[in-house]
Amino acid sequence: MEVTTVAGVKNHLLVIARTLQSVSTNLYVTSLNQDGQLGLGDFCDCHCHELTMVPNLKRVEQVAAGAFHSLALLRGAKYLYAFGKADDGALGLGFEHNQKCERRCHTPTLVSFIADEPVLRSSIACGDSHSMAISIRGDLYTWGFNVLPNGTDRGRPRENQYIWRPTKLKRGGLLGQDEETVPIPPRRDRTLPKKLPHPLS
Repeated sequence: MEVTTVAGVKNHLLVIARTLQSVSTNLYVTSLNQDGQLGLGDFCDCHCHELTMVPNLKRVEQVAAGAFHSLALLRGAKYLYAFGKADDGALGLGFEHNQKCERRCHTPTLVSFIADEPVLRSSIACGDSHSMAISIRGDLYTWGFNVLPNGTDRGRPRENQYIWRPTKLKRGGLLGQDEETVPIPPRRDRTLPKKLPHPLS
């Protein structure tokens, strides 16, 4: 088996690999699975001791791991799948998904916006309770838990504390579900000096 990509957090591990007999890359997973973050169709923590292949996911290009959720981007960068804990919006499946079923998803599920906005390769990421992706046009989309630490989000509309679907991050703010702009801190000047001093001088 040839391993091409690894992503992991303290709760689970995702591995992209191909066998010597196949050119297609598959997703293999291991460790905890209480929220379905392994994508194996169950919530069983019985997959902790060996890598198990996720069925029905072929040509996997990239993976990302959050605290209790996972993303898998297929080759061609057109299909993004999410699985795991869903009650904070980190899967990007929409609020109606949480209303109709248990707030965990144990099977890889297509994130719907990808059909209209292909994602670039190597451009997905997970935080503990949120996710991000970059479109082929260079737009940054984000979704999931959206509360700033230490009470710095005072005055924010409560409905914007969870971003249930991939939402484009605009310059100066994030467009929320109610079409209002949520301010973000301004970009700091990151210009470096033309010549950096030698560390031993």
